[in-house]
Amino acid sequence: MVTVSRYQRWFSSDAFATLVVASAVFTDNFVYDLVIPFLPQMLKTRLRITADKTQQWTSILLATYGAAFLLSNYVVGYATDKVRSKKAIFFWGIIFMIAAVLMFFLGQHIALTVAARAIQGIAAGFVWVSGFAFLTSYLDSSNVGRCMGFVSAGMAAGEIAGPLIGGILYEYTGYYSVMGLVLGILGFDIALRFFLRDKHPQVGRGNIGSTHASLSDIEATGENSTSAGRSMTPGTDEPGFLGSTSMSSDISSNAVHKSFKAGQARLDSSGKFLDFFADPDFRMLATSFYAYAVNAIVQFTLESVLAIFVQRYFGWGSTASGGVIFALLAPTLLSPMIAPYVERHGPRWLSVIFFCVDTVVLIILGWLIHARYFVEASKGFKALYVVIVSILGISIAVLTSSNLISFSVVAKRREERLKRSGKQNSSTGQSFGWLQIAWASGMVLGPLLSLAFLDTIGWLALCIFLAALCLVSGIFMAATWKEWDVSVGG
Repeated sequence: MVTVSRYQRWFSSDAFATLVVASAVFTDNFVYDLVIPFLPQMLKTRLRITADKTQQWTSILLATYGAAFLLSNYVVGYATDKVRSKKAIFFWGIIFMIAAVLMFFLGQHIALTVAARAIQGIAAGFVWVSGFAFLTSYLDSSNVGRCMGFVSAGMAAGEIAGPLIGGILYEYTGYYSVMGLVLGILGFDIALRFFLRDKHPQVGRGNIGSTHASLSDIEATGENSTSAGRSMTPGTDEPGFLGSTSMSSDISSNAVHKSFKAGQARLDSSGKFLDFFADPDFRMLATSFYAYAVNAIVQFTLESVLAIFVQRYFGWGSTASGGVIFALLAPTLLSPMIAPYVERHGPRWLSVIFFCVDTVVLIILGWLIHARYFVEASKGFKALYVVIVSILGISIAVLTSSNLISFSVVAKRREERLKRSGKQNSSTGQSFGWLQIAWASGMVLGPLLSLAFLDTIGWLALCIFLAALCLVSGIFMAATWKEWDVSVGG
């Protein structure tokens, strides 16, 4: 019997692993958004870009990050599935991030700055793909949804804190203090990843809770570890999760949908690209992929236009404009609250309801703006604008979190099934690679969409287009995920 200390138990716990990944996504979003408020000023003063070229280079730098992130996602996902330890490739992401930060803040040529943003985009791929894949594989199946809710909250915290702190720090303390803050946060992130430990297959007396074999042990020993798991947990059907006896675990992993059995024969070479599409879980993963992409398009379209609107029509400054973005993003901090519902009932009705909410609210927003109610509006109308944005923020938060959680639960169940069938290669890396491609596509398409509409046919057309997209998505979600009540319990 292996006896471990309480510190070892903490560093190998689901809670600590969730803290590590949530910290990683917070850091990535924080560093990305931190530089946006002072990027134009930095281009002029440090890189000596002329004023007429500042907007062009700002767009190039933002697009470079998005393109690198988009292109790196599937590659990182494929590599994550091929290596023995997901924790190792997750750790490499912080190395790329440090290199990007040093190049960005110390470089004095625009080419180095562009290269730094590209490397930062690649680092983001490591964080979002290998980090999510690592956490999903690491967690006990009963904790996947709940923990992913906390990761979503970390994601939102980084998006909110980055621009607020970056602008103030640059304005009052200078360029290098911003770099010092970023390096300090990265140092803390490194420490968390360093202390993360694999789970212990057995624990001595005094351990709290149950543990299961580490991912690296399972992947290294293949079917041997599966048989060992059966011997350690008699009477259970889940050899990959030793000692898990909670009702949540039964809900999340023991009840498997009837269609899974029909698809077992197609899993003989699951590590290959095309087998992802042949997998019986594909329809469920693809549904959340679609909803995630649509929601990203709506979010990034709104992010790119809301602040400009209040500056143009309300005459609000940067602080008030930041408050509008805060109203849009802050509800995501409440993501952990919906995790238990999604784990038990799936994302179907939450997605249907809040896509319909988006449809109605976007039409109202477009009509009010088109009718010029806000141009010379009273404080009451301005308050109504903020309320509308807040409702959209709540809807975006629910849609993002519910589909991330459901995607993670299905990916975890798929991984368990592959292990039971004797497969040593995990599939979570490729799954999350595709999911982050959906998010990155929204990052690219959202601003382009707003630019195309606002420069031609206006706000009302943009809002109607987004509302129609949400309405179609709500109908689509109503027609899918019907099996969740069967496979996860009701």
